[in-house]
Amino acid sequence: MNQIETEFFGLLDMTHGVRDGAVGLLSGADLAFRIEGCKSVGEVLQELGDIEAMYTQSFKTMEQDFSVQAPGWEGISSGATAVEWLHGLDAELKAALAALSDEDLGKPIDRGGWQMPVMANFHTYREAVLIQFGKLDCYLRALGKRLPDQWVAWVG
Repeated sequence: MNQIETEFFGLLDMTHGVRDGAVGLLSGADLAFRIEGCKSVGEVLQELGDIEAMYTQSFKTMEQDFSVQAPGWEGISSGATAVEWLHGLDAELKAALAALSDEDLGKPIDRGGWQMPVMANFHTYREAVLIQFGKLDCYLRALGKRLPDQWVAWVG
């Protein structure tokens, strides 16, 4: 087991759990909801999946490809199916991270002209997810959703 597995998989699971609690509230109609001038809720969730797929790929190849898109969004029809889709991406991310040795964690990932060590890239992944949570929070509030306690404690 590498350091990410032993020290951060619990935090990663909590982060994804917070996401699941909020995303699971959404109906199919909610996915189409759009705040004027902004992406739809579904597009924000699809972007969240793309971020996870992009980072997963970077841990496999040691190169960050910002054009990576997560497959399978086409079948998403509700928050529940979005959560299932995200769980598949979570499993791929954890497998990619678990395949790394502790020595690999210090290796650089090429981010298109500059580099970041694997460990820092992992933390940057979580930061990108939390930024998406901030976006999603605006939509949840606009939709009048009762936010889960864990969401409120983590996001606001």
